[in-house]
Amino acid sequence: MTTNREATIVVDYQNWFADKKTNELYVQWGETIAPIINQLMRETKSKGWIVIATKDMHRIWNISFANNFIWKKPITEVWPNDSRAFITLEEVINWTEERNWLNPSAWFTVAELKAYLETCWWSAIMWPNHCVVNTEWNEYHKNLDTNLIDIEVYKWYENNEHPYSWFPWIEIWTKRNLAEILEKEKIKLVKVVWLASDYCVKDTALDLAKTWKYLVELMKNATKSVSPETEVIALEQMREAGVKVID
Repeated sequence: MTTNREATIVVDYQNWFADKKTNELYVQWGETIAPIINQLMRETKSKGWIVIATKDMHRIWNISFANNFIWKKPITEVWPNDSRAFITLEEVINWTEERNWLNPSAWFTVAELKAYLETCWWSAIMWPNHCVVNTEWNEYHKNLDTNLIDIEVYKWYENNEHPYSWFPWIEIWTKRNLAEILEKEKIKLVKVVWLASDYCVKDTALDLAKTWKYLVELMKNATKSVSPETEVIALEQMREAGVKVID
């Protein structure tokens, strides 16, 4: 039996991703795996260990939202190979504050956009507005037993960034980041679940594994992916980084 202290991290079990009424960014059958996640959380707490839940949180002028750009479209509305579904550093390199294709209502600057693109391999996906603060779609899905959650970590809503990874974002009340929480709790084994195994779950697991401080497990039966094709690639990337995929 392992002596490592454990944490279960439930990534983004929010209405926008788990409620099919949203019609966009809904992950198919996502609401059906809540019982598996709830049971995993109960098992974690029965051992005296902790459950951490994360929330994606944005304001409507987030740098990754298509509506903040002229001629851009959310990837959910156009063919994935359509250039309108992406923004690249190459296409904005010569933009200035006076001459650009930003929507006049955008709250970030051209300089911030260029800096953002430099951090994400010079290209970023254009997303629909999602998980906007103070909306019902930002809340946890009703199937998730929130009474089992010990700590909430929010991917906070700075306008000029849109990371997928939750490591090392902050607990909203104490401002501790995920790394500080795991260190304080003396966590050595981290189990990651839910959404999506090819985006936020993948990047969170990779960042945790790359610290070499944690044993990281992806609980595959408690996750869903955006697409089967990207999930295959993501699982291989995680295995190569040392993440243990538990079927």
